Amino acid sequence: GFRIYAQPVASPMVTMQKVFGLLTSRNWPLMIGRGLRETAALLARLGGPDVADEALTMMSGHLVINCDWSIAGKYGAHSGPSKAAKARYDTAVRPPAGAPHLWLCGHFTAKSFALLLNLLDEEPKPAERRQLIFWQTKSLVQPLGDRDEWGAW
Repeated sequence: GFRIYAQPVASPMVTMQKVFGLLTSRNWPLMIGRGLRETAALLARLGGPDVADEALTMMSGHLVINCDWSIAGKYGAHSGPSKAAKARYDTAVRPPAGAPHLWLCGHFTAKSFALLLNLLDEEPKPAERRQLIFWQTKSLVQPLGDRDEWGAW
């Protein structure tokens, strides 16, 4: 069935999810459940339908948070699997002429990409049809242009 896979980007978040279910909390600030509730409330206040119950049901039934400490690693740095995922991408992917490469940073995108590769490498169940989409909320490509983003601070 339909699933949304999420990859925490730091091992403490994996621990908090495993022990307390923190990432899916409906009340804790900056967590998925709270974000769904607040977004649904805003939509309803602006005249849209109240989809809070449906969104929380979707989260409860279809969200899979990957709790693999080895992928998460330290915040702001590559983990072993994320570095390997980036190398695998760099070796195998050739974008169309003129198109930029996907920027797989060690902070976020390479960790999610490592999870995607693990899912692709799994043997599908008999008669299971899988369609996987890599959706990363970070920009498609970075850094943009020749400007040193760190020097701009």
